[in-house]
Amino acid sequence: MKKLFVLIFSIVLLSGCASFTNQKGDTFKFSIQQYTLSSPAPSVIVSHGGGCLTSFEHSWAKTLNDWGYNAIVIDHCTSRGIGKHTGVEPPPLNVHDRVSDYAVVAEWLQSQNFHKGKIALLGQSRGGEGVMRASDPRFNRTYGGDETLSFISAFIAYYPPCNSPLVSSRAPVLIHHGDQDNLARFSWCEYDKWATNQIRLNVYKGVSHAFDQPGSTLTGSNKYIGNFIVRKYDHEAATKSQQVTRDFLNETLKDIK
Repeated sequence: MKKLFVLIFSIVLLSGCASFTNQKGDTFKFSIQQYTLSSPAPSVIVSHGGGCLTSFEHSWAKTLNDWGYNAIVIDHCTSRGIGKHTGVEPPPLNVHDRVSDYAVVAEWLQSQNFHKGKIALLGQSRGGEGVMRASDPRFNRTYGGDETLSFISAFIAYYPPCNSPLVSSRAPVLIHHGDQDNLARFSWCEYDKWATNQIRLNVYKGVSHAFDQPGSTLTGSNKYIGNFIVRKYDHEAATKSQQVTRDFLNETLKDIK
């Protein structure tokens, strides 16, 4: 299938004023980049972590295209004047804003000619935290509330910070987490207390944060977390997690594939 890569910006990103306008003419403080296919297909919304938008999210978008899905990459940071905030507590980018951005895009997708069928949401780190919040039916204090979040049919979170157990979910949830993650601390998640059969948890032994992001190992430190690994690539875990994610998308969006 031939791919059409269309970049959408309201204003040049470097201006710090980029914004998104939906089909109703409402303007919001985020921007998107579209990676769309030549024929209507399901879509995946991609949400970056505390490092803000990087080339890694664009790499994910191209992979999703190869798998037969449109990809909508959100830049949550630029129009809000927020820079990288890895390990910052509390983060300057509020999780409510992230989830509201997802809801706006999910609603907007319903009227796009390139989109057909269901929508999935994929996020890493702080983006994964947003994914988890969006999947929780107790969390509806956002744009459109339950109605717009119900447009999302599958949730994928890579190494998300955990705030509370997920006891129910709007739709199937896939989680990837390394058991040596000391940034989005694996031990704080207490996954054994998450009482819903909608969750599929994949734990990677001996693996740290951002294990699927190629590059040299990066570390950091602050008073809240202490010393932590920002990124430590693990080829085996990265390859396995990507295959599991592909299978999950094919399964949860299969009725329109």
